[in-house]
Amino acid sequence: MSRAAILGFARTPFGAQNGSLRELPPEKLGSTALCAAGQRAGVDGAAIERVVLGTVLDAGRGPNPGRVVVLEAGFTEFAAGPPALAVRAGGGAGLEALAIAASELEGDRAVAALGADSASQAPYLLPEARAGSRLGAGRLLDGAAKDAWDSSDEELPLPALAAIALQSLEVSRAQFLEARALSVARARAAAGKGEIAPVAVHSPSGAEVALEADDLPGAKDASPGDEAYAARLADGAAALVISTPERARALGRADAPRLLAVARAAVETRKAPLAPVAALRALLVKTGRKVADLRVVEVDESLFVAPLVARRELSLDLERLNPRGGAHAYGHAGGACGLRALVAALAELDSRGGGLAAVAYGTGVGGGIAVLVER
Repeated sequence: MSRAAILGFARTPFGAQNGSLRELPPEKLGSTALCAAGQRAGVDGAAIERVVLGTVLDAGRGPNPGRVVVLEAGFTEFAAGPPALAVRAGGGAGLEALAIAASELEGDRAVAALGADSASQAPYLLPEARAGSRLGAGRLLDGAAKDAWDSSDEELPLPALAAIALQSLEVSRAQFLEARALSVARARAAAGKGEIAPVAVHSPSGAEVALEADDLPGAKDASPGDEAYAARLADGAAALVISTPERARALGRADAPRLLAVARAAVETRKAPLAPVAALRALLVKTGRKVADLRVVEVDESLFVAPLVARRELSLDLERLNPRGGAHAYGHAGGACGLRALVAALAELDSRGGGLAAVAYGTGVGGGIAVLVER
């Protein structure tokens, strides 16, 4: 894994559900992030030999949305374009895509990992429609909410499990709102510097404009539904192009960031909101590193409780934790979230003069993944 060099990274702006990116399918968002990462890497589509997509809100998107991203990116100018794979693993799906892509590196190959989802375009589902609803009312399920927040073998959705965990930690609503406000303030201060690739959208007048700013749905006033302590759903994409150190040197990028390690962990489903912390612990054990060694730490903020537990149990100071804000500011854009956090960590390391960064996200149903990078 230490032989993976990160040649380029980029993300789209993140939009609120039914916000500024509502007209764009996730494959369009993904192709925008992918092309921008390739341009920053100095690698064209012909040199990318594999694409791995992380996604969650994929109902109705076809048998291989990863290949659709390849087509949308125009890589078919180079014969058929690279083969692609889609992996489904909660907010950490993009990080899992990165781990898979890195495992396939050899020679002077370049591969790409991305995460892309759109809560705005996620469909509603009719579970009884296939067999037919014979009598009485049928169910209409929100595909975005089910795929983002379902805890599978628990009756309660993930936000409710997070709220229960917060109660046991004696966290007040005022503390929750204060943490969310800090997340928003940090996101506004960072303004996506070094991260964002513009996306073309239509203005109310119908003119095409370049969108370069996040919607920051977390900046909206708190509503009664926020007692579940979950981030609002969102749209967005992020991508990285990686290769071997040898290829990086050939491109004049000997100083490119390195992907050093990946670790995974699993907890009981009722404790699923804490899985990112378990994965972060596993990463520290695997690499022999300490929290004090990390200059930036990104912990899944979509359910709020994980960063709080990381601070309390790992003695992680606030200055290094989610320094550019987290999901409570940007929203929860399915499988794009983990890679958005990694892109933010890499950009933040650039601004801080380098160092180590760890990113830990949930992968659904009690699973978690954490990655360690060095700049």
